[in-house]
Amino acid sequence: MQPPEQNVSRNILTKSIHGGAWLTAGFIVQKTIGFISFVILGRLLLPSDFGILVLMLLVPKFLESASDAGLSKALIQDQGNVERYLNPLWTFGILKSAAVAVIVFFGGPLIASYLHAEHAILAIRLGGLFMLIQSFSNIGEIFFFKELDFKKVFVRNVCKDLAYTIVGIMVVFATRSYWALVAATTASYFTQAISTYILHPYRPRFTFRFAPLWRFFGYSKWIVGQNWSQRIYGFLESTILARTLDVNNLGLFSKAKSLAGVAPGLLGPMFNLVSFPTYAKLQEEPTKIRDGFIKSLNLLFFILVPVIFLVIVAGGKLILIILGPSWLPMTNALRILLLFFSLSISTDITQAILNALGRPKTQTSLSFISLLVTIALLVPFTMLWGITGSAIAILVGLLPILILSYKLLASLTALTLRDVGTSLALPLVVSTILFLPTIIWKEALLALPTPALLGFAGSIGILYGGVILFIGLRFNYGPYPILRLIWNTLKPRA
Repeated sequence: MQPPEQNVSRNILTKSIHGGAWLTAGFIVQKTIGFISFVILGRLLLPSDFGILVLMLLVPKFLESASDAGLSKALIQDQGNVERYLNPLWTFGILKSAAVAVIVFFGGPLIASYLHAEHAILAIRLGGLFMLIQSFSNIGEIFFFKELDFKKVFVRNVCKDLAYTIVGIMVVFATRSYWALVAATTASYFTQAISTYILHPYRPRFTFRFAPLWRFFGYSKWIVGQNWSQRIYGFLESTILARTLDVNNLGLFSKAKSLAGVAPGLLGPMFNLVSFPTYAKLQEEPTKIRDGFIKSLNLLFFILVPVIFLVIVAGGKLILIILGPSWLPMTNALRILLLFFSLSISTDITQAILNALGRPKTQTSLSFISLLVTIALLVPFTMLWGITGSAIAILVGLLPILILSYKLLASLTALTLRDVGTSLALPLVVSTILFLPTIIWKEALLALPTPALLGFAGSIGILYGGVILFIGLRFNYGPYPILRLIWNTLKPRA
């Protein structure tokens, strides 16, 4: 008979894998829906239309995040009964979002003038309404994450993305302007808010008794610091691009980020959302945390390494096939941003571990170091090389937090560079061998008709998976053990 602590760990692992499966399915469905809507809307609209949507959300999202007290994560991390805190937290969120909406509405003309978008004043003034709609979501959704019930997160997010796609495609044929994106975004926020009341029975009520929330501020103040650094980073990035370049390049850059985030987007949020509540339950077991982190790296490198090779070799051709020639200027930015997102996933996992271990202060300090480096590089690099320079600045700015967070994690869990290198080695070697002929005969291959080119890429992917599987079966090495563990946990029981 297994000791109780082993049963607890096994139950946590099982719930994490099941939760991760739902998140993975959700992100695959979301990215598929988003990709379809992006292709349709991207061919009917201009990059500048997407740039205006970025400007609409820029100030409201910054104000919303800057005023976030981090209490939701504090409640997820807390091991006790948190229901008495839900109503004051929900009320506080609505009041805060209402204030943001009022500030943005009356400050809209100044914001539009500063961002060189005077032709979109009305849209910018309405941007705060998105945050207000979102704030009315059922606060009971906290239990989705606290209890690792990611099936409901899957339903909520997919409904939201379906609403965006359906409304956006319907409206774009009538307007052929950025108002299609505005309508789609509004529909998505409404759908998200409504779905939370269907998915969870808790019914929040207004209350102005905020005193009970104070007990969480000792922890949450460091989450606030992390949100500040992340939001300042995004705010400065979009602002510098809008003022240094123009709204068209802002649209190109935003969509380059969207495309670059497709493959990492299937993994990063899943690892982050699953790892935080899971590691919070394993705070006293650093060895298990280290083993879980290595398993995450094995899965991460297995999926992302060949994707990076593909985009580096054929990024321009992919953009031409998917979106058309007007989007080709974002090719180099796409390549760099894919590398950025791939590296940032590991820092997201590290951040989740440090937060769950009660070390949010350290991660906040690392985030600000990264922010300072990025700020110092963003303006000169953007002026020199446009959106490609912006992408380089963002990538270089990530390196300090990547290095320092790994060193800290190593000190807490005995993680070594050899562990990381071992996880990376197999996907890197196999990808290099398989893509070498593609690099040598690149021009001839890219000249192939689109169906033949896609078939060739699919063949490379199947061969890559087959080689990894064969080596895993033969030597029990690489991502195979974690893939087998996931399969054994998820497969139907007889």
